[in-house]
Amino acid sequence: MSGLFAHKEPWIWLAGVVVFLSAYALLTVWLVNKAKNRQGQLVSLYMALKIVKLLLFVSVLLAYRLMINIETVRFTIITIVLYLIYLLMDTFFLTYKERKWKEK
Repeated sequence: MSGLFAHKEPWIWLAGVVVFLSAYALLTVWLVNKAKNRQGQLVSLYMALKIVKLLLFVSVLLAYRLMINIETVRFTIITIVLYLIYLLMDTFFLTYKERKWKEK
């Protein structure tokens, strides 16, 4: 591995993933809070966010496959597991927020 992907510290990739997921979560919260008064748009927003996440997920897998191509199967399995965990947490969070808004 040389060039862009040659880092001596493996934590740099982990830090990048954490920053990306945090930024995406903040964007999700901001968009949901902005659309909470318009109930019809909330479901459309949820679905749009899920599609964007899926497209980003597939693009990360393809980029890894095309650029690095080392232990692709292992990387894909780990990424799918992490994606499903993140999707589950995101669904629970958005369901919780929607229940809280309906109670008010």
